[in-house]
Amino acid sequence: MSADAARLLPLWGIDPSSRLSRLERGESNRTYRVDAADGTYALRIYGDRATGPVRFEHELLVALAGVELPFATPVPVALAAGGTVAVAEEPAGPRLAALFRWIPGQNPDDDDVAAMALGGAALGRLDRALAEVRTTLGPPAFGGDITRVHPAVTDLASLGELDDEARAYVRRAADRAARGYAGLPQQLVHGDFAFGNVLLEGGRVSGMLDFEFAGVDARAMELAAALVIVLSKGNGEALWRPFVRAYLATHPLSAPERAAIPDLIVARCAVVLVWWIGRHRMDATPHERLERHVRRALVLEEWVRLRRRELVDALGR
Repeated sequence: MSADAARLLPLWGIDPSSRLSRLERGESNRTYRVDAADGTYALRIYGDRATGPVRFEHELLVALAGVELPFATPVPVALAAGGTVAVAEEPAGPRLAALFRWIPGQNPDDDDVAAMALGGAALGRLDRALAEVRTTLGPPAFGGDITRVHPAVTDLASLGELDDEARAYVRRAADRAARGYAGLPQQLVHGDFAFGNVLLEGGRVSGMLDFEFAGVDARAMELAAALVIVLSKGNGEALWRPFVRAYLATHPLSAPERAAIPDLIVARCAVVLVWWIGRHRMDATPHERLERHVRRALVLEEWVRLRRRELVDALGR
């Protein structure tokens, strides 16, 4: 695969003999570090073949590059022929590709409470900036209808990939999403907080990565989606409160938004699960990946049931 990726480099005027190293970053795409004569880059080959979302991501990143932030965000590198999105011809069919300037830093350790607080504060600061960004290519705002998550999944009654327990969960989560979204303010959000999307250097956040799933959503869903990731870690019980405090200190939410977070956590798990079902139908994503997301969804639904009051208290009334 590295040889296939190297053949793309001349599209950006980079020597194909430059050193490439595959990075273990994200589940949806392939990413390589490129050490070239004129600097270091990140080459991404997208798993999604649709051009619209990638072009929107690049429009957003260019807009963010003009915003003063205390950390870096990715900046797409222009192709020699113009534009920023290339096409990679692969045995399984064409894939989109893009090159970004390298952002130095290391991902936080799962057990590092202080680092997670830094990540929460950075996400809040990013959301403040995103609230002011204006774009033209974005998808329609997401209003909580789970049948709109993936074009291959439009009927929640026909989820044959799931067992009865998981199908019942998706129906419950869809009902919660419909209730939870009602009346909530919306804005442009990052949409994919993860430990692998935060870079730390010198005791501070040096970069926030992966804007592939950015879009207009309930403002409170950003924190709910991040909590899905934080609570899923082995040290999640020690991480989630500092993360919440740090996020809200930089990007406060209204009382109705904070009250909606528990239901939005459950809804977010269903959104992710349905998205992966769509990927499974489109390109045969391994069923084991679906099972992993089902297990996480059911565990977090039970966590929210048992800990709702504690969570709401931590969020502030």
